[in-house]
Amino acid sequence: MSWLNNVREKFEKNFTNTPAYRDWTMIAGIDIDGQLRGKVVKTEKLVRAKGAVGFCSVVFGWDLNDDKYTPELGISNSSNGYRDIEAVIDANSFRNFPFQPGKQTSLALVYFANTDGTPLAQDPRGLLKSVVTRFDGQHPKAGMELEFFNYNESGPSVLKKGGRDLVPLTVGMHGYSVYRPMMGNEYWNKILDYSNEFGIDIECLHSETGPGVYEVALEYADACLLADRATLFKLACRKAGTEVGNVIPCFMAKPQSDLPGNSGHIHVSLADEFNSNIFSSEGEADPPFPEVKYLSQAGQHFLAGLLDGLEDVMILFAPNINSYKRLDPNFWAPTTISWGAEHRLTSIRLIDAKPNAKGCRFEVRIPGADVVPHLALAAILALGHRGMAAEMPLKTAPTRSEQDFLNSPKLPCTMQEAIGKFSAKTSVARELFGDDFVDHYTGTRLHELEKYNRAVTDWEKVRYFETT
Repeated sequence: MSWLNNVREKFEKNFTNTPAYRDWTMIAGIDIDGQLRGKVVKTEKLVRAKGAVGFCSVVFGWDLNDDKYTPELGISNSSNGYRDIEAVIDANSFRNFPFQPGKQTSLALVYFANTDGTPLAQDPRGLLKSVVTRFDGQHPKAGMELEFFNYNESGPSVLKKGGRDLVPLTVGMHGYSVYRPMMGNEYWNKILDYSNEFGIDIECLHSETGPGVYEVALEYADACLLADRATLFKLACRKAGTEVGNVIPCFMAKPQSDLPGNSGHIHVSLADEFNSNIFSSEGEADPPFPEVKYLSQAGQHFLAGLLDGLEDVMILFAPNINSYKRLDPNFWAPTTISWGAEHRLTSIRLIDAKPNAKGCRFEVRIPGADVVPHLALAAILALGHRGMAAEMPLKTAPTRSEQDFLNSPKLPCTMQEAIGKFSAKTSVARELFGDDFVDHYTGTRLHELEKYNRAVTDWEKVRYFETT
């Protein structure tokens, strides 16, 4: 029995008993760009339909601005009439939907499926779920940090200004300030309130270096739950901004060229059936490097797997044109295939590698806040699992000095290069996720790249308008 059949069965058995049961349900799935796509459905209909309803496949045939992919891709196109796919309700995801006051509304996230009932290969939630099921008897855990700029603007004002001369929520560079959040106190509190109502567990929220910049650390949780919470957190911030009036959060990787970008660091570890940390060790007899003396063999293989395939999945960590403008070691945004113990310039930071440490984990520092959490986590866990399954030895030495950093092999530094690595016939990504997903995702990124290549930017106008 597939994991998706288990999801269907759980809905039939448990759905009407969920505390979040309401008259209406906002059902929402996650598209390839990480956007929530949904509709409000009478909850009685979901019960009658046993938790699976039709959904137009065009949500996988559009880009993030609802332009059809050019050329059209296999899942949704004019030849197949933009066919329906199934939206299968995930009963575990039910929660109150606090954004429609006066209406008794729930929110339920879905997995997308083909009409024959099989999981849709291109569905980010489904992809992560399928990767998690590979860890037999082990439970992937994850946390995430998201940085985001906040502006005293609205959607229409940003468009009117062309994204230029935006007014930040606060001024100056004030990381970890106690005073700065007080200046946007109502917005700050709304973020916390909505997160709480949404079931998003926040470990901490603080101001970060930059005008109007906040950073949130989401509480450690099961990997699938964490990815859902990260996606919903962005929605909560946007709702909080409209609620207080004309505050708009920005999760772009690099909103301003002269300032640090927005990171989206992901922390991962594995737990056994007793919730003990599989990566932690009381001490390895013959570690390849002193830094991993207290990192278990499983942890070393996981790290080796990450390093081995990092460049082939780079596009899942940096999915947009703007993503690559954030990657600058001067701003602690990594550009190399590297790891180090408690080292913030490396792509993979080994944290708390001490005897039997509960907090032993890897922090993958490549993603920006524009990342699709489900896809990035699927990549991290699939690479780690591949390393464990093959018992890959850890051969890459840790970064200990600036020279080590400079000598490390480079990650793809442009979207075009990352697409090439990802889509190659010999790419590790094809081994991990199959051709259906890789070919679809490649098509979406080539479409995005072509859009950018055809655009005439402000930089070009300023530089060439008069002087050429």
